[in-house]
Amino acid sequence: MKSKRRRHWCMVLLILIMYSFRMISASRVNLEVDEPINYLTSINTHLIGFPAVKEELGQELEPYFSHPPFGSMITAQWFNLVGNDILLARILSVFMSTLALAMLAGFMRTTIGYYAGLFTLLLLGSDCWLIMTNSMFYLENIQLVLLVATARVYWKTLSEVGETQKKAYLCTLTGILVGTVFIYKHIGVYLVLGVITGWFALRKNHQYHWVILSVALLVVTIYSQLMYQRWGNWWWDPTWHQIQRTFGQREARGLNYGIDTMIEVLIERYWIFGVTIVGMSLGALSTVITYAGYVLGKVKLRYATAVIVFWGMGAIIFGGGTALRSPHYFMLWLLPFWTLIAIGLYQLYRKRPWVVIGILVLLVSLNLLTFANRILTPHGDVIADSAQYVTEELPETAIVATEPYIAALFDQKYVRYDQTSLLELLDVGATHLVLYWTTTADIPEEVGGKGLALSYCNPVSEEFSGFKDYAVVCEINRENLKNLINP
Repeated sequence: MKSKRRRHWCMVLLILIMYSFRMISASRVNLEVDEPINYLTSINTHLIGFPAVKEELGQELEPYFSHPPFGSMITAQWFNLVGNDILLARILSVFMSTLALAMLAGFMRTTIGYYAGLFTLLLLGSDCWLIMTNSMFYLENIQLVLLVATARVYWKTLSEVGETQKKAYLCTLTGILVGTVFIYKHIGVYLVLGVITGWFALRKNHQYHWVILSVALLVVTIYSQLMYQRWGNWWWDPTWHQIQRTFGQREARGLNYGIDTMIEVLIERYWIFGVTIVGMSLGALSTVITYAGYVLGKVKLRYATAVIVFWGMGAIIFGGGTALRSPHYFMLWLLPFWTLIAIGLYQLYRKRPWVVIGILVLLVSLNLLTFANRILTPHGDVIADSAQYVTEELPETAIVATEPYIAALFDQKYVRYDQTSLLELLDVGATHLVLYWTTTADIPEEVGGKGLALSYCNPVSEEFSGFKDYAVVCEINRENLKNLINP
């Protein structure tokens, strides 16, 4: 009994440490591009009843449905309780992501063994990429809870024997959860792919998988019908736009890049997340090998392990089949990958415990070094700093051409410079540019890129620099701009 109590409190202590590290990160790490948009949609949901972003010059405030509204609705209720602030939104992300990781570790502890749960908690809790993205205001941090709940109910569905009525109930519940994951944020479609890969691997219980997928489709259909009836093309047009971005039919600046660019960025900038890169690579490889062995009948798996493998396969198929390379999606992939590695370490621990302890000490130590260098070491907050400069240094009458996520943080009127030609800049009377670029996204060609832009605008601020992004505020010289348009 005392041993069980000590084990229980050991996991509780780890969860509290994991939560503390994420809270430290939330208070220190710089803003990422999605956060101001997520913040503004949540604020507007709280204030006016629907998600909306800052309107451009000459436009009216319109509903914003590039993502489903549920994340904004949940955060709006959180704001109603605690107040409106990006840091408070980050605290919600920290709480929800920590809850999800604790749920996953509990799942492994219940179905595989105590040390499988403990190792899962250690690997997921110390991974510095997860610490950083879990502490940011990403909609996926709430989605993680739904993902883990779905995985557990799917496991229960597969492992249930006997009573047909109970099995049907579990299938229906699994389908509802799968559909809910999808409509919460459409990247959740990868869980649908996970269920399909599970169906193919199991090659049995066909009627139950039909029920799961049919119920999930029904959930998506009801959601789509209700949204279209209420919002019409305000909902459909951005939804279709997102689908096209996902499959490369529309450009997603900074998210559509090849393997060569990804390798270059990893070497130059993201090498510091070496443990995460190893976990992603080893986890993906282990998932594919384990799945292939299971399909071929050469590997036997508990249903709990099989569910983690199916989850990982869905992530691999989706990641390989889409054009988007958004780094924060990694949190959705890392959960099944690190969990499968934890299960492997648990099996090794029963034979060679000191080898496993050595591996875990090494990984956690390297993660702590990454935490110190990426999160505790100050880096410029480029988005916040450039927006603050506009607010404090530019006149209220200024018309600023920049990115929507920078404009979300200042009061002056703005136009999107990735959708505005040089002639339109002149026509709308734009007075300033806030040029913003990253290691994977250059300044838009619409305004001529950085080189051409600096020929018709003069920097009035320092060049703000962060971990992987840069910005500068410039004043437009209208004569130079006219000469550039009509040489």
